[in-house]
Amino acid sequence: GAHKLPPVPVKLASVSSCLPCPPGFFSDAPGAKMCTGCAAGRFSDPDGGAGATECTPCPVGEYAITVGSYQCTQCPKGRYSEDQGTRECATCPIGLYMDQLGASSCHGCPFEEMTTAFRGATELSDCLCVDGYFHRCQSDDSSQLHLSCDALEE
Repeated sequence: GAHKLPPVPVKLASVSSCLPCPPGFFSDAPGAKMCTGCAAGRFSDPDGGAGATECTPCPVGEYAITVGSYQCTQCPKGRYSEDQGTRECATCPIGLYMDQLGASSCHGCPFEEMTTAFRGATELSDCLCVDGYFHRCQSDDSSQLHLSCDALEE
């Protein structure tokens, strides 16, 4: 669920001063005496960097772990976020990998006879043949790597 920090007082320079809420905070009530921090998974950084009336959910592939964020961070390699407003990125499960930042899903290993040995794999090379299969690499004319798994035969 969304965690909210208590409101943060904003010091007023004088009785008649109105100050914008700082980045990462918002105020949605007229006459507010303080700003509220954006919940984890949300951020505020309006034009000019202040004065938000609401917080925006982090986009898919990004997260904000702390309350009061003014920006979201891309999910690291091996992790992903398929929903908006994510507090933390999910780890790619066994059999999948992600070699890029800011992913909304993970890639599957190229053959069904392949898997990964651990969660959070970050490279295609983390894909290994399952028991009973071995890995054979072949190069074609353009020197591109072709992965194939052939069953061991007795």
